[in-house]
Amino acid sequence: MRSTRIPHFPRLAGAAALAALVAGAFSTAAVATDKPVADCPPQTVVQPFLPWHDHGSYFLAPGGNFEAAPAGWGLSGGAQVVAGNESSHVNAASDASSLSLPTGSSATSSQICVTIHSPNIRLFAMNGGSARSMLGVSVNYTDKRGIARSSSIAMLRGGSSWSLSPQILFVNRIAPIVGGQGQTWVSFTFRPTTGGAWQIDDFYVDPLKSQ
Repeated sequence: MRSTRIPHFPRLAGAAALAALVAGAFSTAAVATDKPVADCPPQTVVQPFLPWHDHGSYFLAPGGNFEAAPAGWGLSGGAQVVAGNESSHVNAASDASSLSLPTGSSATSSQICVTIHSPNIRLFAMNGGSARSMLGVSVNYTDKRGIARSSSIAMLRGGSSWSLSPQILFVNRIAPIVGGQGQTWVSFTFRPTTGGAWQIDDFYVDPLKSQ
């Protein structure tokens, strides 16, 4: 997958362009599953990225501020909560921690309810290791046949200071399975390539409430 650098980015797509993309992805699912899907819980949405000219409303992913070991997350290979918050403190001025992802580690979020109107995610990242290391991001979901799937959605590059990621689009991966009921449950995996010393923080999901 094409690598993506993470300086400060503006919001990448307007409602019309995104609607066209969703419509195209939705059209690939001629028959949607009839299997019941648990309802999405209510979410508190905020506009955390206004300083970066992103007027979208987002909700904080469960455990996504990493102020404690995130409940329901799968951490391996030395992934752990460490001292040091992302420098902009978009979630809270009092936040003081982030998630460390050394080489060989991975972190998989708890299950998150998303809909056809949840197009992307954003988060802060920093890499104190090799400049060649990238942070892989994947979305994990269950397809219409009940088979667990994982699909790469980004390879991020980062430097030794905190930067906001671009919008990481995943709706095109899940559109075929949410067409019938409009929602599904997914998780996200973050995994650095060799030589990285990554940290991530303040992980948000865009439910497109502002469009």
